[in-house]
Amino acid sequence: MLRNGQVFIRMSTLPTVNDESLVIRILPQDHVPKIKHLSLFPKASARLLSFLNHSHGLILFTGPTNSGKTTTLYSLIQFAKKNFNRNIITLEDPVETRNEEVLQVQVNEKAGITYAAGLRAILRHDPDVIVLGEIRDAETARTAIRAALTGHLVLSTLHAKNAKGALYRMLEFGVTMNELEQTMVAIAAQRLIELTCPFCGERCQLYCKLNRPIRRTNVFELLFGKELGECIKEAKGEYAHSSYETLQRLIRKGVALGYLSKNTYHRWVYEEASL
Repeated sequence: MLRNGQVFIRMSTLPTVNDESLVIRILPQDHVPKIKHLSLFPKASARLLSFLNHSHGLILFTGPTNSGKTTTLYSLIQFAKKNFNRNIITLEDPVETRNEEVLQVQVNEKAGITYAAGLRAILRHDPDVIVLGEIRDAETARTAIRAALTGHLVLSTLHAKNAKGALYRMLEFGVTMNELEQTMVAIAAQRLIELTCPFCGERCQLYCKLNRPIRRTNVFELLFGKELGECIKEAKGEYAHSSYETLQRLIRKGVALGYLSKNTYHRWVYEEASL
């Protein structure tokens, strides 16, 4: 429930044969959660924050729509600004949460401000950290790589099924293996999941929803360091052995610890098979 807080509303309409379809998305503006509150496992939160110690390179976040990627980005840049006092510029489509402490640019293709053009302009404003809402095309991917190579830390989202898939997606955009080896800091694949209800032991039923808010959290599949290097070698066709914790393994771990229900795991398996 929203009380005395400012919100932005994104609205989409679609004319249909019978009626008008209307979707409203409510974007609260008064609170960005801390990164430690976003992950089911504290180790993942600490690791995400450690990536910000890098002065340059590329960090990618992948996941389906509404999996919390943008919230994760906002949480990280809030931490970076507060603790490292870095010059941060974002390029978004649209700007979902206003932050007066960073420079935010909104994509406007009608005015010629595309992701690629906006990113080129941002590079002339001496940023330490660049946040791209999404890498959508080859030109944006190449410009992001160039920014990472020239001493900037670049954070962005990408549509891929998992962390390893993000590497192949960048290759599809024309990024070379050598560029990936020189720039990639980490890839995080995330899924937003509901925690087990302490009342009913499963996904919240009606009674539970009336008595407590639904709690959701993220599970992060993190690919970095040696394991990231092994996956790049594998993409090059070389022998490689990687053993990082996949989303499937992490969600099963959450079930074993009692944080998640078995139904949540089975539902996740079904959804992944549909992607």
